[in-house]
Amino acid sequence: MLHGRGHMCCSVTANALMVRVGTDGYTAALAENHVRPMEMGGGRRPCGFVLVDPAAIESDDELHRWIKRARTFVSTLPVK
Repeated sequence: MLHGRGHMCCSVTANALMVRVGTDGYTAALAENHVRPMEMGGGRRPCGFVLVDPAAIESDDELHRWIKRARTFVSTLPVK
């Protein structure tokens, strides 16, 4: 999902929701249950992106909370 400013804020992977929380929100996001670092090929972990497992998103409210978190962060970035 692209934010209106041209930046990706979240996406669905094969088994989780990828959420862009930024470097300042990274540690706090990882402290939540069923949240883990996003890992790319070669074991690279981009700081600022987390994977939220389905167990953390059992309601529409929880899904909207994660999407809002991503959109809030991305709204701080310059327009592409």
